[in-house]
Order: sequence, then C-alpha cells, then structure tokens
Amino acid sequence: MRIVADSSCDLTKEMKDKMDVTIVPLTISVGEKHFRDDEQLDLPKLLDEIDAYPEAAKSACPSPQAFMDAFKDQGSVFVITLTAALSGTYNSAMIAKDLFIQDHHEKFIHVFDSKGSSVRETMIALKIDELIQNGFNELEIVKQVNDYLDHNKFIFQLGSLDTMIKNGPYFPN
Repeated sequence: MRIVADSSCDLTKEMKDKMDVTIVPLTISVGEKHFRDDEQLDLPKLLDEIDAYPEAAKSACPSPQAFMDAFKDQGSVFVITLTAALSGTYNSAMIAKDLFIQDHHEKFIHVFDSKGSSVRETMIALKIDELIQNGFNELEIVKQVNDYLDHNKFIFQLGSLDTMIKNGPYFPN
C-alpha cells in the first residue's frame, strides 16, 4: 500500500523517506513563466516573481496521466488532493482512477478530497501511513480516514495577504 499526493502536501524529506509516497506536482504560472512544484523548484525565485507580478499567480492541477503514472506500481493506492472546492486536482485524480481501473480491474485506488491543502494533506498522509503500519486493510483505512476528516478542523495563518488580494474575493457556496 502506498500514498500518492499532489505537491501541495507539505511532507518533509524525513517523512517522504519513511513513507511509501509519490508526489505529483502542480504547475504554478506567474504571467508567462511556469514553475513545476517539485524538488527542483527554486522557491525564492518563485516568490520573487509572484511579489513582482502585478496580477495573481495561477496554478494548474496535475494531468490525469501524471496521476496514472503514479498508480503503475504494485499495490493499493491512497490519493490525497487539494480541496475540490478550489482546484481541479481532485477531479483529475478521479479521472485517472477511472481510466486506470479500466485496464487494471484488480487495483485498489481511493481518492481523498482533503477539503484543505498544505498541512491538512500532510496530516492525512500521516494518518494513512499510521493505519498502513498498523495493518489495517484498504476499506478500514478509507473508513478511518473519512472519520478523521469529518472530525478535524483545519486552521492556518498567512504570512501576507498580498496574494489573496491579487486573487480577489472568493465566495464558496
């Protein structure tokens, strides 16, 4: 059993080394410049570009193919994505799951909508890893993680409101 998460999941190097996890990167666009959110990302350069650019930076979710590539190894897969309320990442992962299972009927893949990002995805990954290490089966893991999602709140603090101001108001349904 392993974990696949999009790159907004903030796992440390030590966590990644401990877990069987694959990170599928998003792309961040600042005007005409595109940054792949992977280990080679020059974060200070990206942040400088975002600060200097007068409009909002945009992100693009990973393609279904990127998720399908992450599903190829043996074993069950638990996918964690950015909230579906703000990103197409969950939808992309679901399309990938449906396409992949057409050719690999025996494969177990479950996609979790984190209903958050960043450390919330990290917390879910740690919970999944804990359950795997304790010998839970796939359906027990899904049930326990869904219960965990239903009973935990996600609160975060921004260092600056500049990016939110550039993006304009967001009014969820």
